[in-house]
Amino acid sequence: MVEILSSARTQSVKEIKKKARAKRRKKQITKWIIIIIIVIILAFLINNFILQNKYSYVDKDSGITFYSKDFYVKDVFTILSKDQNTLLVFNIMPDDMNDLGLFVEQINYLQSVFAAKQKINILIINVMDETRRTISCQSNLGDLYTNEELTKEECSELLKSNTTSIIIDFPDETLEESVVIGSVGEKYIYIQTKSKEDLDKAVLLVTTMMFEDINYVNSAVENIRNQMDANIS
Repeated sequence: MVEILSSARTQSVKEIKKKARAKRRKKQITKWIIIIIIVIILAFLINNFILQNKYSYVDKDSGITFYSKDFYVKDVFTILSKDQNTLLVFNIMPDDMNDLGLFVEQINYLQSVFAAKQKINILIINVMDETRRTISCQSNLGDLYTNEELTKEECSELLKSNTTSIIIDFPDETLEESVVIGSVGEKYIYIQTKSKEDLDKAVLLVTTMMFEDINYVNSAVENIRNQMDANIS
């Protein structure tokens, strides 16, 4: 009888230890599963964050958002800057005609920058209706001293040409945000801003991202302007 009781106690202790070891193994497996899941989630979030910042990001100083439809944002500007010909397209509505002076500074600046880089730029003033269809169009056709009225067909043909375009809409305060959208495949940089101030910032950021030597270019442009002003006076 004593031997039976002793055997029963021994078996109980062994069983308890066995169950304890099983519980520890189960806890360890559960812990590692949780760790693996957390690592996978973190990796996904980090990767998604990196990709998002490469295909879109907000410039901290200006608050302007940059988007890319195909390449990483910075690569879009680098690639498109290699093209020798560029269309500078300024989109306006008929009601904006009286405020066209808002664009003058940016037109002069962009034309000066591309001229300093020895790149051909064709200026287009595109007057559109509410459906964004062209009503009328003016262009210098690549000559700084020319300004010709084009037919809708001529304007459409020019806009659809396989030429890198910097397209700028007249500022619209109803927009949710000021954005710059780039596409290498479709060969354009599209600027939409809420205000004249954002437009100034966006254009400067675009030229800075396109040309690493923009500071030198700006200095050259300023010198040319100063010489022209001196000659006029």
